[in-house]
Amino acid sequence: MEITLIDSIDKLLEFEKEWKRLSDEAHISFFSTFDYIRLAWNYFSIPSDKLMIMVMRQNSKTVGIVPFRLSMQKVHKLPISLKTVKFISEWEGDKPGIITNIDKKQIWHHIYNYLNNNFVSWDKVVFSEQDKDSQEIITRLFSDFKKHMQLREEFFSYFISLDGAWDNYLMILKSKVRNSYKSRLKKLNKLNGGFAIESFKGKKSLKRGLDRFVAIENRGWKKSARIGVGRNLCHKKFYNELLALDIQNYQACIYIMESGGVDLAGIILLKFKKTIYESQIVYNPDYSKYSPAIILRAQVLKSLFDTFYENYDMMGMYQQKPKHKTQWATSSKGLISIEIYNKKKIHLLPLIWAKHFKETISGLGKLNQIYKKVFSVLY
Repeated sequence: MEITLIDSIDKLLEFEKEWKRLSDEAHISFFSTFDYIRLAWNYFSIPSDKLMIMVMRQNSKTVGIVPFRLSMQKVHKLPISLKTVKFISEWEGDKPGIITNIDKKQIWHHIYNYLNNNFVSWDKVVFSEQDKDSQEIITRLFSDFKKHMQLREEFFSYFISLDGAWDNYLMILKSKVRNSYKSRLKKLNKLNGGFAIESFKGKKSLKRGLDRFVAIENRGWKKSARIGVGRNLCHKKFYNELLALDIQNYQACIYIMESGGVDLAGIILLKFKKTIYESQIVYNPDYSKYSPAIILRAQVLKSLFDTFYENYDMMGMYQQKPKHKTQWATSSKGLISIEIYNKKKIHLLPLIWAKHFKETISGLGKLNQIYKKVFSVLY
């Protein structure tokens, strides 16, 4: 297997045609497409970041792409930075992955060999939001005496199958969920003479829809928490360009629910191939008792059954199993993020030992409290 690196934006742009060729042959998510990777890099990289996209070839033909970046990650309350390998699509993306038309295990083996033998100056590697199949091979490959591995707690991501009819889907939900949906729908229909849902498609229309979406965000907790589409000008510009992408098998839509001239909720969907990604969802806190975001999602879902699309990905990773997703999901997937520290780096040993200590006493009551006080300086 021949491995080369794409380490500049010029090389990335030259590789566009080959990336798209392999993507057509592989099963990938929207967040592994060339256009998404390019856009995320353009908006969120800083001067200290470096492209580190691994390209694998067999018999001169590209069979694998691993969209990594190399970033300097500061350690909280410590005067050091770690040279960290991460997926580019961690920036505003979801469930980062590799692009390949061969067995993924082969690609993971070559990733390990490259990081272990060729590029050895890294301090830390992060494989975020990986499924259990990838976790198994990653842990087997990297669990050696030269590395320290930390498996974060398991998260869950939730999905809705769009197979069949809407009425059949409703019937598999718990009766409490169905009754709550019908009750809130009835209340919303009485609010200010009812509600309407406006859809936005096309570049100019999407820009108007995004402005209204951000206005709803700014009325709630997301503004103070500095998360969401409108957290800053850079993020809003990113979403404006993301929604307007003109690529094959892709369409972006925004849906806004309004009543009496007031916007109650909004949802941003990214449709790629046969999957719909729920990129963002928001509600007006003044109308929270009506659960407008949940009702908006349900009404949009209703229009998606018996269509070309097969799967609705509610996106995100959750530990607490939020009801607004678990109650509507037809399936879930366990995900885990894996951190690997390079033991060859002497300056990392105190950090590694501290993390080992944390893992050892985690959940032991008073000892855990003592740990938090003594070792808080490390975090």
